[in-house]
Amino acid sequence: MTNEEKRRQRRKNELGSQKPKCAMCGENDITALLKETKTVRTFMEEHHIAGSHEGETIQVCRNCHAKLTDKQLDWPEGVISSERTQEMNAVGFLFGLANLLELLAKLVFKFATILFDFVTDHQKEVMV
Repeated sequence: MTNEEKRRQRRKNELGSQKPKCAMCGENDITALLKETKTVRTFMEEHHIAGSHEGETIQVCRNCHAKLTDKQLDWPEGVISSERTQEMNAVGFLFGLANLLELLAKLVFKFATILFDFVTDHQKEVMV
């Protein structure tokens, strides 16, 4: 095993997966998912769907995490609070889920557009 293969395997082990990727954008380049600091060596972050460090999390790359966290700042006042009720946690989860779906829909649309361009270009080549 080469040094590069060993390094890549070590990185995969640190992320806890042999096929690590961002759950939102699908980024799977191991070098894009990792960063070395004194205490941590990862670009993957846990995003709290409901905000306020509460409840379920999803593993996303730093870019997607920044986008999702920024959307939480637009939620109605009281939803993001360190002292919120169980009901308000549910509200936060629904807002967070809506933000996840919105980001995912934009990514799907982007991928559909890329595929459309590829297919139409390929069909033009076949017809010539």
